[in-house]
Amino acid sequence: MIVIFFGKTGVGKGTYASRVSRELRIPIISTGDLLRKEIIEETPLGKQIQSTVSKGAPVGDLIVSELLEKKLSLKDNMNGFILDGFPFNVHQAQLLEKMLSRHRKKIDLIVYFTTSERTLLDRVLGRLQCIKCGKIYHMKTLPPLIPGVCNQDMMPLYQREDDVEEVVRRRWDQFDENHTAIKKFYAGKVRMVEVHAEGSIESIVQRTIESILLSAGKTASTRM
Repeated sequence: MIVIFFGKTGVGKGTYASRVSRELRIPIISTGDLLRKEIIEETPLGKQIQSTVSKGAPVGDLIVSELLEKKLSLKDNMNGFILDGFPFNVHQAQLLEKMLSRHRKKIDLIVYFTTSERTLLDRVLGRLQCIKCGKIYHMKTLPPLIPGVCNQDMMPLYQREDDVEEVVRRRWDQFDENHTAIKKFYAGKVRMVEVHAEGSIESIVQRTIESILLSAGKTASTRM
């Protein structure tokens, strides 16, 4: 299956994608991770991306789609994946549709995560990320075993420059503008389910998995 995880900044898409990926053995393609890889490696493209995101502005659609198409071509992603962070607007949705068509693929399901603005803001302002592997932590709800250090590779954690309230609220405004248009674009073509992202991570992940399995015509008892 090809599943899109969709929702506002701070809703937890990356965390849920990581857990669902392990449970269902579906690889993740995160456009955010693809962009951060360019930034961390300090490529010319990465410097351009860094300048853009530090201002709270979206990275150009063509840049994101180019990085994504390279990832789609890898063997690990040939049999399906979870797509986190793309599309963000209708133009990106159109680019994705053409891209998947070239690979003879289609989207099976969109999972739309929702929660309150207060919860979103708490999650964003407490978010930490590994400088190497990109694993996400939270100061209160998902702290690392050693403060400031990633559990997986013992590398430093950092707070992203765009994880500040002013920038986040601008991104929310952009999301609200695009949300209705994206729903209209996919209406009648792709099934969309809404998952309320309140409560424990485990409960949200379980609800997400059940939605995916139901869409695939399975039941929870058949989960691997």
